[in-house]
This record gives sequence, structure tokens and C-alpha cells, in this order.
Amino acid sequence: MRNAKVLWCLIAVVLAVAATTAGLTSASAAWPARQHSLTHTARIVARPVTLAGRVAPGYTVSNGSGSIDCSDGTASPAAVARNILFCSPDSEYAVACYPWSPHPHYALCLRNARTRNLASIRHTGAMPQTLPPAHPTPLDLTLANGTKCSLRAGGTSATLHQHPGWNVYYYCNNGDAIWGPHPYGVNTSHAVWTVRTANSNGTGNVRTRNVAKAWFVGRHS
Repeated sequence: MRNAKVLWCLIAVVLAVAATTAGLTSASAAWPARQHSLTHTARIVARPVTLAGRVAPGYTVSNGSGSIDCSDGTASPAAVARNILFCSPDSEYAVACYPWSPHPHYALCLRNARTRNLASIRHTGAMPQTLPPAHPTPLDLTLANGTKCSLRAGGTSATLHQHPGWNVYYYCNNGDAIWGPHPYGVNTSHAVWTVRTANSNGTGNVRTRNVAKAWFVGRHS
């Protein structure tokens, strides 16, 4: 009787392992299918501030610390409308800032286009008028594998071991970075945009990833 119980226990273990293996195989097979189903990169324009310089419906404002300087008149790389500025210092991550009409000594800065929250940050000097860049690059990206990446504001970065001449253009939430030899590292030549990622410390292999969503910044009418 004891031998029979042992035999049945062994059979149960074998069946459980087989079921787990089958589940992992199915999940692995599903990943290429999801990648293949991506037919284009979705291009989204966040519009958190109105043309009149007021907070757009659906957006909230939080108090930001520190202060910024926008007086050099640099347009945000992600801007698709006028008067959206890239301000210094890099540590404030003021990559997309708008003049705030009711509070002229403060700017409204969008630090994450996936959210509906603006930071109000005191600015020094004037906020000049700017034109959007001819070829804007996204503020935020979501890759096909779910990784979220945000535009690098500046500062020092590592050197990519495989390609020492490449630069970091985005930092990602999984410890990777988007690297490239050209400005901003996003290949937009096909319907599905691609980027090349590697560890942000410059180690590991370089992989090509599809971009599922790309966020730019504009103005609400």
C-alpha cells in the first residue's frame, strides 16, 4: 500500500511539472505573436495647457521644488506647438514647460506625458517665445515589451562598450537605456518605430526593440 502511495505521488509531481512547462512554452510562444501584431507606432500628443496659458481640462497641478531658467529660448525637443520650452538646470527635469498666465513667475512643466499632472516651478528671467523643432522627438516611449522610457535631460552618462561613439537618449524603467549614433536614437523610417537598447551602465548586448507608443507635447485649444 505504501509503495502505491509513493507511486501516485511521483505521478502527481510529473504531471505538475509537465503542466508548468506547457504553460511556460505557451507564454513564450505568445510573445513573438504580440510583437508581430504591432502594425504601427501610436503617436500621442499630450495637451496639458491651453493656448491662453491655463491648465487644460483633466489635468492637475502639483507644487514643484527648486527653480528653473528658461531664458535661453530652447524649445522642448518633444514640442509640436509654439512656446513649449526646455529649461535648465537638468536636475529639475524641466523638459516641457509652459508659461502659466495666471501666475507669471511660475511655469507649468510636464515631466511624464503618460500622466495628467503638471508641476508648477518658479522660473527666473523671461520665458521667450519659441517655435517647435522641425523634427520633434518623443518625450516618453512605451516599447512593445512594456518597457517605459523617458527622454534624457542631460548630465553625464556611461559609455556603451560595444559602440563607444553612441549616446544615451532615453532612460528606461527596467535599467536599460536607449542608445544611438544619431540625435535621440529613434528610427522613424517605418510604420513601427524602433530603438536600440542596452543596459544604462553601458554593458550587455544591444537589442533592437519596437516602439508601441510615443508621446509628444502640444497645446489644448
